This record gives sequence, C-alpha cells and structure tokens, in this order.
Amino acid sequence: MKNNIYAKNLALAILILIVLFLCLIGWLNVYTRHGQSVVVPDVKGLSVQEAAHFFDNSQLRFEVVDSVYNKNVTSGAIVETVPTAGTKVKEQRNIYITINAKSSRMGIVPGVKDLSNRQAVAKLDAAEFKNVQVKSVKGAYKDLVLGLEYKGREVNPGERLPLDSKLILLVSDGAQNMDEFDIDESW
Repeated sequence: MKNNIYAKNLALAILILIVLFLCLIGWLNVYTRHGQSVVVPDVKGLSVQEAAHFFDNSQLRFEVVDSVYNKNVTSGAIVETVPTAGTKVKEQRNIYITINAKSSRMGIVPGVKDLSNRQAVAKLDAAEFKNVQVKSVKGAYKDLVLGLEYKGREVNPGERLPLDSKLILLVSDGAQNMDEFDIDESW
C-alpha cells in the first residue's frame, strides 16, 4: 500500500469524508441545539401584553395570527396557542396566538321586507344571522314580513350589524281586514 498511489488516495479520501461527516454532525448538534428545549407557557386568558412577559422569560417569540369571538371570554384575551401550552420547543421559536375579538363578526343585513316569513328567516340564516325572533303584528297578509328591528329600531337592508345580534322579524298576522284600507280608485 506504501507504493500504490491509488490506495493512498482512496484511503485519504475516505479519511477526509469521515472527518467532514463528523464535523457536519457536530455543527448540526450546535446549530439545532439538539437536546435543548423550553416549555411553551400556559397563557390562555391573559392579554397579549401580559403574555409577552412569559414569552420573554422563556426565550420564545410570539405572533398574533387570528381572532375569534366568544362572548364568554374577555375581549383581547388569548384563546389558543400553537403549539399548545406544555409543548417542548426550541428557544426563539415562534408561538402563534389566537385572541378573542372585541366584538362579534359583522354581517350585512339582507333585504327581507315583503318576503314570506320562511323566506326571510332562510335569507337571514344564509347571511349568518342566527338569533332571529319572529314577532306577529297586525297586517293584511298572513306571514308577510313587514320589517326587521334591532334594539327597538328599524333595520334597513345593507346595514352592518354584529352576527350575534338579536333581530326581531315583524310578520303580518293576516288579521287586519282589507276593508280598513283606503283604496284610491281614481286611477
């Protein structure tokens, strides 16, 4: 082997590959901080400002990525973290936060006047207004929608309201006699 140049070069190449491989493994352990981790703190229910202290102490970064609305949770409070609390992660990892919105999502009120009761409820449901109550009022035609109210005032089509608003659908009971209406016969 001392006289064979090919064998020497092959042995040297194998030795260099082994050294490079060991250096790469060592560098990856340092770079990825293998075996080192921190626990994601439980910050549910806290405001983002309060939670920032916990993330700073844990050497973690955070980012608010979404908001949801839950009337049973304080507005601005953290509702969810990804990864979840108690999960082991590397330092400087981004933790994604979902907070509780200050108000419900807003929706555009569709036109429901002069529709049947069933059509109006279906149209409001399609627009994601789920809290609709029907109130019977005097009118000539049974089940004809005469209007829509929110907090005692009439709502016009196109208005923006919170989707969890309590809407009152004013529906004719058909009890009013047609003779009570003044009909202009001059045409």
